[in-house]
Amino acid sequence: MVGSLVLGIGGLLSPVTEAHAEVLEPELIATTVVSGVQAPANFEIDDDGNIFLAQRHGVVLRYTGEGDTSPETVIDLREEVYRQGDRGLLGLALDPDFADGSPYLYLLYTQDKDPFGTDQVPRWGGEELTDPCPDPPGANGDGCTATGQLVRYTVGEDGTADPGSAVVLLDGSNRTEGGWCSQFPSHATSTLAFGPDGMLYVGHGDGANYNTADWGQLGGTQPNTPTPVNSCNDGPGERGTTPDRADSAGGALRSQSVRAATEDGYVSWDGAILRIDPETGEAAADNPLVAVR
Repeated sequence: MVGSLVLGIGGLLSPVTEAHAEVLEPELIATTVVSGVQAPANFEIDDDGNIFLAQRHGVVLRYTGEGDTSPETVIDLREEVYRQGDRGLLGLALDPDFADGSPYLYLLYTQDKDPFGTDQVPRWGGEELTDPCPDPPGANGDGCTATGQLVRYTVGEDGTADPGSAVVLLDGSNRTEGGWCSQFPSHATSTLAFGPDGMLYVGHGDGANYNTADWGQLGGTQPNTPTPVNSCNDGPGERGTTPDRADSAGGALRSQSVRAATEDGYVSWDGAILRIDPETGEAAADNPLVAVR
């Protein structure tokens, strides 16, 4: 089978033909719809033409359409969101039945909270456009460990979301069944989208370092650092102990884990796409890896 596949590919590649560039009439036109946006990350348009736009530092705006210069603030989550490096509020989705009785807004963001520290929010930053990672631990040193959240809000008739309507569908600091942990300024909370099956698809990076090989051994290099080695507690050793590279489940290796939660541990949600019920946040029953141990 492999041999026939290789031969088939070879047949497709031979003979080589010379490529010629074809000049087409310009059909793509760039039009400025709205301007003056700070760190735009994602947007969706409802059936009435309203544009819901997420800014990475945690503010969601609503524009009534093209040319609107006075957008309304839908919700302000700057105190919750950790906007540092590539991290922040990146995922936004409107319920497919937004105009038909389900006026729900779903937001996925890096939460300014250490999943292994206290419940203090914000942990590192504040309400700035860009949040700091103090030194120590340093953004590119030991890193500022953060988590993530997926929250559903109800949008009222005035176009704003009531903070009191928040329903946390996925809490990344919940380390019993699963969780999100990012130690460095990238590879964190990502995209959010509804599929044609009505399920909500949730993406997150591996939470690892983007400059060097990372299997969980980074951290703990500075005196009094709040970020120890193996700061995301991936195992098999405990947080604060250097994992052995051969059997580590940390760093970039999180994206290779397909384990489900067990009685004595959890499965990392890092480096994965989750498929969940948008009403409950529970894993879809027909997920392909739902029974993997």
